[in-house]
Amino acid sequence: MFEFSVARKYLIPRVRQLSVSIISLISIFVIATVVWLSIVFFSAQEGIERSWTEKMVALTSPIRLTPTQDYYKSYYYQIDAYASHSNYAHKSLREKLASLESDPYDPANDPGLPRNFPKKEPVDIVKATMKAVGPSGHIFETAQANLTVRLIRDISEQEVRSTIFLTGFEDASRRLKQNIDLPKNGIVLPKAFQDAGIEVGDEGFITYHGFGATAAQELRSKIKVAGFYDPGILPVGGKVALIHTNLLDQVLSANFSEGANLPTGIAVDVADIKQAHAVKEAIQSQLEKDNLSRYWTIQTYDEFDFTKDIFQQMKSDKNLFSLISIIITIVACSNIISMLIILVHDKRKEIAVLRALGASKSSIACIFGLCGFLLGAVGSILGAILAVLTLKNLHTILSFLGRLQGFEVLSSTFYANSLPNEVSLSSLFFVICIAGVASCLAGMVPAIQASRINTSEALRNE
Repeated sequence: MFEFSVARKYLIPRVRQLSVSIISLISIFVIATVVWLSIVFFSAQEGIERSWTEKMVALTSPIRLTPTQDYYKSYYYQIDAYASHSNYAHKSLREKLASLESDPYDPANDPGLPRNFPKKEPVDIVKATMKAVGPSGHIFETAQANLTVRLIRDISEQEVRSTIFLTGFEDASRRLKQNIDLPKNGIVLPKAFQDAGIEVGDEGFITYHGFGATAAQELRSKIKVAGFYDPGILPVGGKVALIHTNLLDQVLSANFSEGANLPTGIAVDVADIKQAHAVKEAIQSQLEKDNLSRYWTIQTYDEFDFTKDIFQQMKSDKNLFSLISIIITIVACSNIISMLIILVHDKRKEIAVLRALGASKSSIACIFGLCGFLLGAVGSILGAILAVLTLKNLHTILSFLGRLQGFEVLSSTFYANSLPNEVSLSSLFFVICIAGVASCLAGMVPAIQASRINTSEALRNE
């Protein structure tokens, strides 16, 4: 308590200590500025990353299991092409899961198998995998089709045509499906189609190649636009439409396409996306235990082919700025060293008197160490308060800056519709800890210097 009272006395601005007071205020201002900007940046970046993550996993779940080549080369998959019960065609994962028998082959009625045909597996791969995954898992599949939407307006009619990929509406994330009521023949399109003039309620059809009653032909299914979704910055998102699973199965069964040609697999929902990696490890462990791991490639949302580069870049940017923030904080706290060295020099007589009255070297060192800590603490608190105020009014500030320069400061295409305005507690803790540690380290050198002052020599010189 004694050390704290002396340190507080030294830090209170005084006219007689004008140089020390000015340096102290500059030190506090610089530290507060660094803490302020660092917290604002980290909080905004974390919010943007969270928003991007939600959009990038909107079309699928945070964890996906996709079949490997071992699956497609297995007896379990290949046998359907030799079985009359499977109509001599490979089954999709959804069909495999719904099938009552894992081996439809009948040696008495079906053609003989080649000599090098794979050995039969002891388990039903898809059903055993779904059991290992648990109730949060579901099959996702993709089909390709041509979309035609008729735009019937007051005095004109035109058509919008595009090649799209179809996936199940039921397999999309809850955030994407909210406020959308999908009818039986409904379709949900990327918002780029809305920008092209398509509206909710417009009708049209999808065409796909399949087998009719006598030969291969182009098949057609009517659709009605039920809504739009934001695919974010993913290029693939602008080509993916959502339809009912029944219609998707109809398209897939009609064209007899190989399952390996288009994305398909098992999607796993996770309540908290931050737990995705832990859930992945648990599933991986269970599949290895059941000897099923070689049939599946397990990936989390930041490992998908269409998101991996983006997440790696965001992580790299965050690490780079963290390093820069640490360096700037250390430089800002170096002002404390200059101030304390001057303070030690000005207080040589008082230090000598305190030592003569019985104060220990550690007590003297603690006084000036506390000075450094208090400067860092005050600067950090002021910076944190400024950061909270800035984030709460971030939209107003950016709108004002946008009006000054005549265009949007941060494009909503890349930074979401609205920047986050919540303080990241992890960022707040990180920045304040760095500032606190740097301040304490900055105060150590002058503190050690003060503790080594010779009492008799200091009094004699004064």
